[in-house]
Amino acid sequence: MATASVDVARDWHGSMRFFRRDAPRADVEVLGRLYSGVVQVGAQVDGQRTKPSDYFERHKTTIVDARTHLRAGKAAWSFERNGFCYIKRPEYEFEDHASQDRKRVDAEFGPRVCEAVRRAVGARRAFWLSHQRRAEDGGFAERPAVDFSHADYGPEYEEQLRRVLASRYGLPEREAGSCGLCLVNLWAPVGNPAYRNPLALLDGSTVDMEQDTVPWILHPSVDNGYGYFQEAMGEGQHARPQMERVPQAAKDAPALAPLHSARHRWVFLSDMTPEEAVIFKQYDFRSAAACKATFHSAFADQFHKDWKACPGRRSIECRVILTFDPEPTPKL
Repeated sequence: MATASVDVARDWHGSMRFFRRDAPRADVEVLGRLYSGVVQVGAQVDGQRTKPSDYFERHKTTIVDARTHLRAGKAAWSFERNGFCYIKRPEYEFEDHASQDRKRVDAEFGPRVCEAVRRAVGARRAFWLSHQRRAEDGGFAERPAVDFSHADYGPEYEEQLRRVLASRYGLPEREAGSCGLCLVNLWAPVGNPAYRNPLALLDGSTVDMEQDTVPWILHPSVDNGYGYFQEAMGEGQHARPQMERVPQAAKDAPALAPLHSARHRWVFLSDMTPEEAVIFKQYDFRSAAACKATFHSAFADQFHKDWKACPGRRSIECRVILTFDPEPTPKL
C-alpha cells in the first residue's frame, strides 16, 4: 500500500477526455421544447450509434491535490468562489453495496445531508432530490463516470426545478418562482477511502461560461440510471406524474460540459475518506453567482497501482435543491 503525507503533493499529470469544439450539434426536442446547437451523446445515424471519437478528444491535464495546493489545505476551497467545498460527511451506516436499501437512505441519510449542505453554504432551505451509489463492480449506471468531464444539469433546468419545488415538495408557488435557486451534489466515499478513480472537480473561478462550455444531452436510448428509462423504452409506467418527477440528468433538457482550456484548474482530494464529503454545484441559477457550475469527472489515479489488494472505489452522490432569499430587483 502506497502512502503519502498530507504535506506531500499528490498532483496528477495525465490526459483527460473533453468534448471537441467541432463536435456535431443538432436541434433536439425534449418534453415539447426545442433546443438548438446541442451535442447528443449516443445518437444514431443511419441506424448506427455514433463513435466516441466523433464527440471527444484528449488533452494533457494536471489535477492538483486539494490538501496541499493552497496554504489552507482543503479548507481553502469556497463554494461561492470555486464552486465546491469540503465538509465532514453526515454520519450514517451504509449496507454493503449489493444489498443497499435505497428507501432507508432517502428516509434517514437524506435529511442529514440536506441539513449539512444547507448549513455549509448558507442556504435558506434544502430539498432532497435523489441519490446514486457508485461501485466499480456495479451495473452500467452504477459504475463511476471515469474520464468524462461534465455537469449533469444546466441553465435549461430552472423551470423544471421550480415546478418540482411546488408540485412535489409543497413550496408555495410564489416562493418557488422567486427564490434564489441552486442544484448541488454531495459526494462521499463509502466503506473505504477513494484510493482508485477519485473525483476531480473543475475550479469554477477558472471557467469562462460563455467560451468554455457546450450543451449536451443523452440520446433517449442511453440509460442514465433513473427508473424513468424503462418507461421511455415502453417497459412500464412510473408512479409519479411528470410534474412531480425528478428532472432527469442530461435527458429532460441539455446539461453543460467543459471544453478544454489551459486556464482551467482541476482539483481532487487525495485518498478522500468516508468521513469526508464534498459539496459542489451542478448549476447555480442565481444571476449574481460568481461561479455557475462545477464540472467533474472521475479519473484513473495510479498512485496505488502497485497495491494489489487495493479496494475499488465505492461512493454515494446525493442531489439537493437549495433555495435562497430572492435576489434584489435591479434598480432602473
